[in-house]
Amino acid sequence: WPHMFTYDTLIKAFSMSPDPRR
Repeated sequence: WPHMFTYDTLIKAFSMSPDPRR
């Protein structure tokens, strides 16, 4: 995947979605 699709995208998705591990 591209360099942009790293933790930046994950953090954005996590911010919008609740943590399922919590």
